[in-house]
Amino acid sequence: MSDYRYLRLLEPGSDLRLIQILPGDEGEDLGCTIRTYDNLKTPPYQALSYTWGDPEAKVRITLNGKRSFVTPNLESALRSIRWKRGVLPSMQEHFWIDAVCINQGDAEERDEQVRRMKSMYQDADGVVRGL
Repeated sequence: MSDYRYLRLLEPGSDLRLIQILPGDEGEDLGCTIRTYDNLKTPPYQALSYTWGDPEAKVRITLNGKRSFVTPNLESALRSIRWKRGVLPSMQEHFWIDAVCINQGDAEERDEQVRRMKSMYQDADGVVRGL
């Protein structure tokens, strides 16, 4: 399996990425889709607030069928959301999560998106708290 590669945001000051967590059983690998939206055409979403934990510790997930890595705390929060969505189908399906929705390897994008974080949370329909 190849690694997920971020496509550059055309408008880092207004575009954003959202993920959807794919359904799965408790022991199955965690899979998500990720898509870029123009800020004016963003579907309703929830933001995830969580503790990053050790940034050096990594766990594998998939984004659009490609390998990606997140912290164990984030993986645990994503699994919890996946389980909740299984029992609460009405739960929001799109999520904004800084560690995944911002290309952490692109300093220019990261800086621009971090400047927008307050509005990311304000524009969300709600905030889900993780670990």
